[in-house]
Amino acid sequence: MNRFMNTLSHSLLRSLISTFSLTLPVGLLALGALSCSGSGIPESYPNPKMVNGIYAHAFGDPRSTAVIFIHDSFGDPSIVPSDSVLGGPSLNSMYFEFGAAEKLAEKNFYVVTYDLRGQGRSADARNLSDYSYQQSAADIKSLILSFNLSLPIIIGHSHGGLIALKFDELNPGASRKIVLVDTPTDVFQMLGTISANCLERYNKVGESSKVVEMKDTLDTLSNANSPHQDRSMLAIRMFERAGTCGGGSGLFSTKAPSADALKFYKMISTLQIPISKSNQTSALNGFLANEDYIHLNVNAYVSAHNDHIVGLYGSEDGFFDSNALSQIKTSLAVDAHPERFAMIDAASHNSFIDQRNSFIDALNAMLIAK
Repeated sequence: MNRFMNTLSHSLLRSLISTFSLTLPVGLLALGALSCSGSGIPESYPNPKMVNGIYAHAFGDPRSTAVIFIHDSFGDPSIVPSDSVLGGPSLNSMYFEFGAAEKLAEKNFYVVTYDLRGQGRSADARNLSDYSYQQSAADIKSLILSFNLSLPIIIGHSHGGLIALKFDELNPGASRKIVLVDTPTDVFQMLGTISANCLERYNKVGESSKVVEMKDTLDTLSNANSPHQDRSMLAIRMFERAGTCGGGSGLFSTKAPSADALKFYKMISTLQIPISKSNQTSALNGFLANEDYIHLNVNAYVSAHNDHIVGLYGSEDGFFDSNALSQIKTSLAVDAHPERFAMIDAASHNSFIDQRNSFIDALNAMLIAK
């Protein structure tokens, strides 16, 4: 397994160097100037490793303040959605791993990225019960022990932010700060916003059949007593629609994507990553079966613990309306503590890609704040 991970790491980095050199962090651009092993990758470059079946990759100085990034992007805006490109619990940490991790490490943080259990490049789940917030929290504890981290900052993107909050709830005092990135604090409210925004786009182009479909989908999802398998398939369809309604990448789109973001999306879509199809499809089913996260509302928890919780959100994120953002700000007590919330201009649901430099600057300011 270690030999496989090293080979995979070297292959990925070679692909990154050759296809993304214009926007790679300085550390990767400098690879060609360093002494290299026979594989072409310097021995000093950190390799991924497996921790109890979890794929993990660390960046920076281990003596620096520790950061753990929990992925989830509710779909992949770089390619057309399909049955293997889902939203909700799925996907992997590559967007942050190869787009922002090293740049954040340059701000004097030790950054650990990883693929959630049974997802991405981590080992297949042993059974459906592995997909739970309790197991996810236990895996974070394993990472903390394996990397010898002291009071890490936990950054969670989208559904990853919900996992971060559940870790905080199950392990009080174990983290320095929780950072919510484009994270819904009321998941069903978010689904309603996705539906409303897509309906508006479908109505403009006269796609009446999709209008009816979106309305029926939301009605079924709202019923916690509807069959689990029905809700699972419809949740998948909702996230797929979010990525296509209105053309292009749908609600993931920004009005004027940066050149940096366009180059990154092009690069990431060309990587050939050996990920089993079950690791792209089973997580959503598992979380719906074990947690029914579609009806999860964490506003009360955020309000009660907002002394160490902050949020960063894209200004053009079609997953949140003004009511949702207002509720998030209220939960964080932003009126009294404006440092707890930042809006990233010209960014959508993947704000750390759409405006990487602005995101890193805002995040760094939050992380070093008292």
